[in-house]
Amino acid sequence: MVGVALLCVINSSLVRVYAPIHEVKLTRDVELVAVFKDSFDLIVKSYAEIPPYPYRVIIEDMEQEILSRKEGYHSFDWFVDTFTQIAINHKHIAVLDTIGWSYEGRPILVMKLSDDPQVDEHEPALLFVGLHHAREWPSLEVVLFFADTLTKAYGHDSLITELINSCEVYLLPCLNPDGYVYCHDEGIDWRKNRHYFEEFDTYGVDLNRNYGGATNGDYEGDWGSLVSWAVSHYPRSPIYTGEAPFSELETQALRDLILQEDFVFAVTYHTYGELVIWPWGYTLERAPDSTILEDIGYEMAFRITRQSGYGTYTAQQSSMLYPTSGDMCDWLYGYSLYVRGYPTFPYTVETCSEFHPPAECIHQIVRENFDAAVYLMAVADSIRGLRVPWIVSPVITNADYRDTILTVEWHPPVPGYRYALEKSIGWSWYIDSAESETNWWVSNGFVRSDDRSYSGSYSYFSNLDEYAAEHTHWMVTPIAFPVDTADTVTFAIWYDIEYLWDRGFFEVSTNGREWYVIDNFTGSSDGWEVKSYPLQDYAGKSIYLRFRYEVDMNEFGEGMYVDDIKIQRPDTVITIDTCIIDTFYSFVVTPGTYYLRVRGAGTRGWGDWSAWYRVTTETGIVSYSAKGWHVRPAIATNALEIQHEGNVKLNMFDIMGRRVYEMQLNGHGVTKISV
Repeated sequence: MVGVALLCVINSSLVRVYAPIHEVKLTRDVELVAVFKDSFDLIVKSYAEIPPYPYRVIIEDMEQEILSRKEGYHSFDWFVDTFTQIAINHKHIAVLDTIGWSYEGRPILVMKLSDDPQVDEHEPALLFVGLHHAREWPSLEVVLFFADTLTKAYGHDSLITELINSCEVYLLPCLNPDGYVYCHDEGIDWRKNRHYFEEFDTYGVDLNRNYGGATNGDYEGDWGSLVSWAVSHYPRSPIYTGEAPFSELETQALRDLILQEDFVFAVTYHTYGELVIWPWGYTLERAPDSTILEDIGYEMAFRITRQSGYGTYTAQQSSMLYPTSGDMCDWLYGYSLYVRGYPTFPYTVETCSEFHPPAECIHQIVRENFDAAVYLMAVADSIRGLRVPWIVSPVITNADYRDTILTVEWHPPVPGYRYALEKSIGWSWYIDSAESETNWWVSNGFVRSDDRSYSGSYSYFSNLDEYAAEHTHWMVTPIAFPVDTADTVTFAIWYDIEYLWDRGFFEVSTNGREWYVIDNFTGSSDGWEVKSYPLQDYAGKSIYLRFRYEVDMNEFGEGMYVDDIKIQRPDTVITIDTCIIDTFYSFVVTPGTYYLRVRGAGTRGWGDWSAWYRVTTETGIVSYSAKGWHVRPAIATNALEIQHEGNVKLNMFDIMGRRVYEMQLNGHGVTKISV
């Protein structure tokens, strides 16, 4: 059926609109599910939602389609029994683990295949993930087929045997078990998980919008950055991001697995489109490792024949399909590179030419995707050796003061070619009332405004212009500040933000890449509100502060104003040296309190700064980064009583700066020292 939209209500239908996606403004009531060169597919609940272009109805009733196709796919219980039996039958190369549980109590199962699966042999690791989205049933079948075929071929097929002996393969067929049961077993068209939100009387988060963002320092790629028809903060939307990065049990389980391994490749399977895509997904800019990502992606696509039997899959950067944020691949690539130091090369494979191909097509689909997976296993070791590291934040481990000389030592998780060391002096808390221009913030979109203020004449305003929609407005502290246990951040805020659809955020980060939502704002504040947030969870660390404003291209409120922000600033930051080739450095200091930080440089340039490390040097004693210490002189006995927590080395010096006493203090207690 081809036509133009008429005003009538229908069951959920799948329609193909014949127009380039970049020329069309979609309403936020539709669900974009596939994009082609000159057309795109939508799920709509009313023909009035269809853009005014020629269109064709592909599936008139999605739920009837589900009911007609479900018998060709396996139930969740059958999958669990079969997956478990595969591990039992091949326990010499397979181990099954439950890495988490869904909201309705179903297991999230992972199988590890290796010649010694109980041991971490530091072999190249690969991860294959199925079923983020409930209605994308073939993605489960693909990864389950991998498990069945690899285990049966081991010991009989020389290539498969060699690959399993030299790799560690992790198979996770069903990340979203509740969604699968609701959609497949119960026959309800569904995309998200089944997390129930009592406040909104609705279910579900789009798991592939719930990851932590690109973590590359470009805030347009962060979790929750809005593209109206690809990401939503509205809980009833099929593309709802959740309340915060990794808010969901399912994404937390997968994240924790990823943090335990150094994966060379990771592939997540979806339907549909017959595509192999890679980061970045939020921008058309190429990723730093685009050459490897592209070469491997094209090789994968070349090995997967289309469902029709003619031609192979298309390979392209993810954002060429449509831009989005919070997906698995952008997060995994950015996090592995910029936070862990070595990139994982992730791919999304959009299998099939439809959501639920007929049962007779499934074997061809899983077999073709298996060929690409075997290719990845074959090249994993060589690609691992080609990875160029990013110099992640070093950790300062010690500071020793002797004879006016302060020696600082640090541990680099990824060694650099050289290091830079800075010291700061005179950290103090200030109230930023926005009354004058300062360098206390770096901003994009936020401006000083005299339209509203809590005190004085000015505040910081999120701004609302034609650029605001679909873009991230933010203001962030350019330098991290050290946190003590009793520290708090306070500010005043006024906001008028379209309820639930648009959001304002207050966030903190320890590295400027991973951001943690402290609070979010939507609706109307009905005047100024004063907020206060204790920072004890970040004690001993250094943090950045960020205010962020996200709006879609539909309705707008006035925005958000922030005033009287309590922040910490140093009197001065001094560069000590930028060409240090060792992992320690000595320099002359006078008695006082200093904060030190270090960063490294490598092939990719300068990495990130470490947290500030506090050291106090005085005549006779040096203390550094020690919390919970109390020193009391016992004059009558010529002794010092030192109450201490943790393990710290104590050095004492005379007035000439000569060390006269050294002692190791361990644990919690009180130690007396004769002087």
